[in-house]
Amino acid sequence: MKNIIISLALLTLLSSLCFASTPVALTLKTKGEIELLRGGDQTTISDGAPLVNQDKLISGDESFAMIKFVDDGANMKLFANSILTINADKVDDKLNKSMFLQVGNAFSKVNKGKGEYKIETPTTVASVKGTEGFVFVDENGNTTVITLQGVFDLLNKITGSSISVSAGMTGTSSSDGSTDVHKTEGIDPEWLEGLEGDSNGDLLRINLMNEDGQTKVIEVELE
Repeated sequence: MKNIIISLALLTLLSSLCFASTPVALTLKTKGEIELLRGGDQTTISDGAPLVNQDKLISGDESFAMIKFVDDGANMKLFANSILTINADKVDDKLNKSMFLQVGNAFSKVNKGKGEYKIETPTTVASVKGTEGFVFVDENGNTTVITLQGVFDLLNKITGSSISVSAGMTGTSSSDGSTDVHKTEGIDPEWLEGLEGDSNGDLLRINLMNEDGQTKVIEVELE
């Protein structure tokens, strides 16, 4: 898999530029049909699209979106047939990230010391601390977490019960309020293969427009 290199200077620039709506994340790579709902508008997005608070991403069949937050605090991959709303708030010098995964599957890799990272679902709040893992939500809101590294803390919103899901374990939080932790017996091979994405080129060019209509082109090196 080709690594994506984003310099500290770039991340600082992205977080400090004066935009009508300041970007909190970028779509580094997309495949297939990824729809963006922003306000009352719906568009199809591609590589390098800036994301702002309350942006909703809807992935179609055989689609995915690789997302990076501007503070370099986390990477996320949104898999096919998923609906995700982005939200992040800057508190002091950290970016606290809180997403809502309505349905579908997302992989997260979270760096320590970069602010809070939470994924909420219709039934559950998953808090992440320096972790790699999957969060899957079915159409009834039942939530499954598979932890690869670190710990996911799960809170069931219906009953208030909470569990910790450490590396090598699978946690569930259901629409009936029940929770459970057990050893991970297997992971869908397509989920793991989906983490190995190829780049379309050596440079990703990102067009960013400020509130005055001026455009900046920023290049992100891929290797």
